[in-house]
Amino acid sequence: MMRYRLLRSTTLVLLPLFCLLWWVVPATATTLSIADAVIDPDRSRVPEGKLTIAVHVSLSPKWLNPQDSPGAMALEMLWKVHDNMIKAMRGNVYTYSLAEFYEMSPDFKVATVRLREGLKFHNGDPVTSEDVKFSYDNYHGINATFLHDKTERVEVVDNRTVQFHFKEPFLDFLMYYGTPASAAGVIIPKN
Repeated sequence: MMRYRLLRSTTLVLLPLFCLLWWVVPATATTLSIADAVIDPDRSRVPEGKLTIAVHVSLSPKWLNPQDSPGAMALEMLWKVHDNMIKAMRGNVYTYSLAEFYEMSPDFKVATVRLREGLKFHNGDPVTSEDVKFSYDNYHGINATFLHDKTERVEVVDNRTVQFHFKEPFLDFLMYYGTPASAAGVIIPKN
């Protein structure tokens, strides 16, 4: 009985304090979202410092490798750690991330994607269209069989441009390439 009273009195004292902090801290903190960094191409507002992400899971973390992604379950982690050509963002499901251009042919049999200029991986190597082709060709996560069955070939047009050629009209390609329906649009280094 004494333990219950102590817990209850501690809760009554700490709960208002946590509520106050919950309200005051976000109101006074300066934040910058990933969407702001994408919208701000000259990167003048990119925050400095170290970011630590901790995720507690009870499932096997198969999604640490984006090529083996089990799908939407891993979206938050993939979204924070990796970059897609086109990425689902707040306010727009199809937001250019690594891509600066996307176009589908009128017959829906060829999708063209162009990388933004000057992109680099975390180690400083440039992101190239060879990396885009490699990432798509070697993707084996959720919906990989479906995507590969629809795709005739992936063509590297130049150092920044890739074309996906399909066996038949593929109206939903962007949905599978740029949303949590797969992680085929996550780009990893070929080397």
